[in-house]
Amino acid sequence: RCLSDWSSDVCSSDLLPPLAIRSDFWIRHLSFNRDNPRLLDVGCGNGQLIAHFRDLGWHVEGVDSDPRAVQAARETGLTCHVDALGHLSDGLPQRYHAVTLSHVIEHCHDPRASLLDAWRLLEPGGVIWIATPNASSVGLRLFRSSWRGLEPPRHMTVLSMMGLRRLIQETGFINIRTPVCPPRASWYFKASRGVEAGSEGQRMPSARDIAVHCIARVADVFGYLFATTREETVIVAEKPANDRDRAPFCAEAVQARVGAPERG
Repeated sequence: RCLSDWSSDVCSSDLLPPLAIRSDFWIRHLSFNRDNPRLLDVGCGNGQLIAHFRDLGWHVEGVDSDPRAVQAARETGLTCHVDALGHLSDGLPQRYHAVTLSHVIEHCHDPRASLLDAWRLLEPGGVIWIATPNASSVGLRLFRSSWRGLEPPRHMTVLSMMGLRRLIQETGFINIRTPVCPPRASWYFKASRGVEAGSEGQRMPSARDIAVHCIARVADVFGYLFATTREETVIVAEKPANDRDRAPFCAEAVQARVGAPERG
């Protein structure tokens, strides 16, 4: 996979491994050799990510529930909507080659419905990219209720990596993978330690702070070897190009089990 797909002369495989991992993450592990690729970023905030993809030649749109963030994005010339994902999938005839959800799923009371909405917004053969805190992480085991990924009441649903993979498969996606991503344990552990100590501001480091810092380094290495222990889950999956390629548990089967008709 080469960054030349986005008008660059540098291949990620030619970079040093840490740089390649970061560059692949920044382009959301996406690669499309086609004209006019279209991307929708759910939870786009002020539009930083979609502005980056616009510069790389993508046709981009964003959606966010924060009107002020959407206004800031619009002021830079970006197309953004103030809405929820489900409402957008009902109202737009547009379909996308990629839908990205960075730290969105954990804010949804019904992740299955959100995945079905993303399914409807994707072209056949399109890609979904998801990042979310991982409920099977080392940090949750260490910090328990103080783990930064829980963040109640803002986070409604925090799934394990395997739980999210299973949900994505049941929705009908195929070729599900968990790419190697930049390490995040140091940030999560430091933030969790702040929650544990009752302050996320500046304070004198304690012996536990130093121990947590060292454990975070080990956890990052462990995460490279065992994906399910990472602080964050990052998953990339594809919508099949035709129904014959759909996963065994498809969206229609899910809807049949829950007894609700699919919208759209």
